[in-house]
Amino acid sequence: MRLRLPRVVKLSLLRVKVGRRFRTVSKITSRTLAVASAFGLGVDEEREVTVVPEMELEINPGDVALIVGDSGSGKTVMLRMIASRLSRSRAFRPLVWQSGVAVDPGELVVHGVGGSVEEAVKILSHVGLNEAFIFLRRFRELSEGQKHRYLLAKAFDSGAKTIIIDDFCSPLDNVAARVVAYTAQKLARRMGVTFIAATTRRDIVDDLNPSILISKGFGEEVEVERRRHAEKPCSILSEIEIRGAGVREYKSLSRFHYIGSSLPPPRRVYAAYHEGKPVAVIVYSYPLPNHRARNVVFPWLREVRNLKERLRLVNRLFTRISRVVVHPKYRGIGLGVRIVRETLPMAGTPIVEALAVMARFNPFFERAGMRRLELGEAGVWERVLKPLRDLGIDLELASSKRYLVEVVRRMDKARLRELRRAVERAAEAVSSARLRSVRPRLGTPEEIAETIRRCIPRTGAVYLYWVREGFKPPKIHGLSRHPR
Repeated sequence: MRLRLPRVVKLSLLRVKVGRRFRTVSKITSRTLAVASAFGLGVDEEREVTVVPEMELEINPGDVALIVGDSGSGKTVMLRMIASRLSRSRAFRPLVWQSGVAVDPGELVVHGVGGSVEEAVKILSHVGLNEAFIFLRRFRELSEGQKHRYLLAKAFDSGAKTIIIDDFCSPLDNVAARVVAYTAQKLARRMGVTFIAATTRRDIVDDLNPSILISKGFGEEVEVERRRHAEKPCSILSEIEIRGAGVREYKSLSRFHYIGSSLPPPRRVYAAYHEGKPVAVIVYSYPLPNHRARNVVFPWLREVRNLKERLRLVNRLFTRISRVVVHPKYRGIGLGVRIVRETLPMAGTPIVEALAVMARFNPFFERAGMRRLELGEAGVWERVLKPLRDLGIDLELASSKRYLVEVVRRMDKARLRELRRAVERAAEAVSSARLRSVRPRLGTPEEIAETIRRCIPRTGAVYLYWVREGFKPPKIHGLSRHPR
């Protein structure tokens, strides 16, 4: 992926001269003569029209600039003149217009950016496209708002030093436009990219937070304001209220979660409301009976030998975050962080834990105050994979049951016997390592394929935990230790 860390930029101030005037005289026709006569105009007179007055702008690499004004006021002309001048300076090259970003309507979103799936998920998350279902869609299947974000991701992933966008956020509603403006400037500043946009929308100025704001009126009317940048949250967050909710609020947003409507028995549910509607929800559920990551972080639990007593203790001290769902329109502004951070103290237990795959790509749980533990599975992974790889299974495609069934059906009897033995060993290795219990069913090709899918460790979920300040673990057999 070409998503770069913020680079140390030696400021190379560029003075950009702009100005566009033209002289025009009307063509002589019966209609133009009729109009001139009716309004007392001289049809033969040459007139001078000012589109952009002559002026000088100062632009630094890494600036975020916005030209805002009414349709027909000359924003696009000014934008093109600025882009033309910047394209001659090494400090601003290469320069990319968002409208010129190449995209195949049939390309899969997760394939369109980044050098790997991890890199793709990260940059897509930066522009608010952090939803599993979106990763698997084609460009033509996205909504207009999602297409706008995706083209932003492509532009930022292009390696450009300067990104130019005309009609910025024009197809979006008010909320989506403010969110996209916020995520775009945040990513531009993180990467050190110069970002210049033109738009008719004044409602995005606060969230784009430009360092240069150009208000373009008609003709000679232009105001240029250079602003000192100060990082601030998206304006929408100040309009959001978080309060207690129920399963109904979860179900209203469940279609935006990759697991769907199924839900473990909830203990507490909270929702974030904007303009009276739930736009994010967090569900706190009962903890899993046992988890080896929990035993690593809280070793005093192992001192409870009686399993029933341990389960009672776990239920009393622990709550699990089972779902966090943010409406796609509101992603990228920190709402996930806020709903976790504000509700952790209201979970009802001194310890809150979570298992999350997305935490590998988007550390919003950690930004909300949780701590993280990853348990390595590399050894088991290699023991499971090598025999299957040797038998011709493409492990990058092994999560597809359809692919595995086709491979199994093509095997001769001798190779199929080898595969069954390899899968039995894999199931035993995975189960003994307590990654999960796998009972091998190796009759039909479909059963073999499903067992293989269950054996191969998925992209691992991260274990996260939060401990209420001042909590002390119970004394067990005289033991009293703080969780590490």
